[in-house]
Amino acid sequence: EAFRPTYQGRATPNMGKLIGMREWETLYHGWNWADIVSDMGYVRDDGKTMTAQPHLNLDPKKMWTLDHLRRCPEMASPNVILNGMSAEERDAFKADYNRQGPAGRPASVDA
Repeated sequence: EAFRPTYQGRATPNMGKLIGMREWETLYHGWNWADIVSDMGYVRDDGKTMTAQPHLNLDPKKMWTLDHLRRCPEMASPNVILNGMSAEERDAFKADYNRQGPAGRPASVDA
């Protein structure tokens, strides 16, 4: 039944077609984190304070705002970065990544 023009009597004109942005990482590649949070609508009515907070202290002076996120580096999509590399650059990146081990820790000699 999958990928048919109709599914259970309903028209499915886009079934099996890739449309729009597939990953939010690709959509927001190169954006500042504050702009991403704002675009996603995760900002309170004041237009500055983030909806989610890293703590339960609701003192307005201690709540995180978009200004805190502006200090973060731009969002970088690994998919976009890797797709922009040549085959040789990807091989070098992969070798360096494997050399660093999990989470940047060098792999053990016994491995």
